[in-house]
Amino acid sequence: MPSQTEQEVAEIVERAVRRSTGLHALREIRKLVDATIEEERAKSKLAKRIVLCFALVVVAIFIWSTISTSLKKSAENEYIHSIVNRIERSANSNYPKELKDNSVYGTAVLHLSVTSDGQLTKVEIHKSSGNSLLDNVAVRLVENAQPFPSAPEALRKQVDIFEITRAFSFTHESVTKTP
Repeated sequence: MPSQTEQEVAEIVERAVRRSTGLHALREIRKLVDATIEEERAKSKLAKRIVLCFALVVVAIFIWSTISTSLKKSAENEYIHSIVNRIERSANSNYPKELKDNSVYGTAVLHLSVTSDGQLTKVEIHKSSGNSLLDNVAVRLVENAQPFPSAPEALRKQVDIFEITRAFSFTHESVTKTP
């Protein structure tokens, strides 16, 4: 019931007084007070429900963003892993024989940028192996490992370029990545 204005209350009181029934006026006033109290309670309940709904929405958004970020990171890590594995396989089958024969081994840390469609845009030595010949071979081995696979479609919509920094160890047995 909508709240009564002061004028409406005054009219009710005036009608009751005209009827010479003060008791009737008191009852009418009591009805107005009760209606106003009930209306305020309803507003209070609604306000509490709105606050509760808002809090639930905030929690749901937080949970969704956490799950979404976790899923994105998982997909991103899986994609990067596929690139690094391709480099490792290619390097193992293409490591120059003359370097093996001369026991040229070491670990080079490489930084590469790969677009979401699998194009290598940059490869550089992040930390040298200490042997410039080995560093140059490491860069060539990454370049020769192309083409890289495209990222999954959902990931392509979120990431344009993947920045990857990995250490590659060149040993007498194989080329291996280290995290």
